[in-house]
Amino acid sequence: MDYSQYAPEFEIYLNNNKNSQLRHNITNISISEDIGASTTFNFTVNDKFDSERKQFLWFDNPDIQPGNKVSIPMGYPEKLYNILAVERIDNITSTGFSQGDNPTLTVTGYDITKDWLKQKPNTKEKTTDEPLTGSSIITMIADKFKLKKEIDKAKEFPTRVTQESDNTYGQILQKS
Repeated sequence: MDYSQYAPEFEIYLNNNKNSQLRHNITNISISEDIGASTTFNFTVNDKFDSERKQFLWFDNPDIQPGNKVSIPMGYPEKLYNILAVERIDNITSTGFSQGDNPTLTVTGYDITKDWLKQKPNTKEKTTDEPLTGSSIITMIADKFKLKKEIDKAKEFPTRVTQESDNTYGQILQKS
């Protein structure tokens, strides 16, 4: 029996470009999803020093820098799912150097909807006539990141956002 179809797989995209070379050097990858918190990711990659170019293959790579986009479809050989919407590299750490071992690089980041949820509605969205609801915020986020959305409007409570309101999108969603 061929068990390879049951072994999980992943791909990695840096700044919207598939990077098979990086994928083959990754030794560990994880995604953490928690209720009420942003989705986070981290992966560890074996780095190599190119003595001719006098730089590291991954640590000095311009695609692996804080702020850059990452996408990690995961699943099984026949079907990979893009679990995270739009991810951003937050931190890069190196194990440093040890005798006889290649250094490793750990890259961590998060789903950037976290940044968006910290924002406050702009003046055009603040109104006393039209309440801002959880579904309207979810729709804005989904449209911004080109995500599929499923909204149960029966379970939400409209929040009136006025010029004086100081709530973030995330705080409004928590009340909805």
